[in-house]
Amino acid sequence: MPPLGNEIADFSRKYLYTVMLVALVIVSAYQFAGFPYDNLCDTHEMAGNDYVGTFTLYTGGSKNYGDDAHAVQVTIANNTSSFNFCNMNCMYKFDRDSFPPSSSMNQDKNGDSRWMTETQENIVDLIGFYGLGLLIVVAAYRVFDVIKERIGEFFVGSYEPSGKVNGQSFSEANTGAYVPQIAHPDFNYPLIGE
Repeated sequence: MPPLGNEIADFSRKYLYTVMLVALVIVSAYQFAGFPYDNLCDTHEMAGNDYVGTFTLYTGGSKNYGDDAHAVQVTIANNTSSFNFCNMNCMYKFDRDSFPPSSSMNQDKNGDSRWMTETQENIVDLIGFYGLGLLIVVAAYRVFDVIKERIGEFFVGSYEPSGKVNGQSFSEANTGAYVPQIAHPDFNYPLIGE
């Protein structure tokens, strides 16, 4: 079995956990912005006369096949608010207001549909801009780390002597042969050199 080093742990700590943390913060802001996830926005108008009355809605099955198991009676009064569709799934809106997550996502293109409360808007702004700041800081740190590592090779020597001087030269040694060995951390035993 080959010896296992700490490369996987180092990679996870440097990159994997960092990316997961940034993604967690940004996705959390999108999820908080989408609450309550019903895609309905109040128009602040009353339902029209065409919609007032009692209706039967079929939520499953088919009216043509006589499947009344999923029939629901709905009554709409004169003072019932009217709602329209608004897309609350902000994570998959690919426009200029979709990143970073902010309260600007709280309206449609006409500026009419709004679903977030004022507190929800403030929290989405806070988490969204914190996530953007975290993304910038982490990216800058990683770029600086790579640059420092690459440029540092030109100014700092990488040679590290191994072994120790015992004061006895090879010609004085009472041995018949010299076998050069190379110790490498990936192998359990030293390698024989040329």
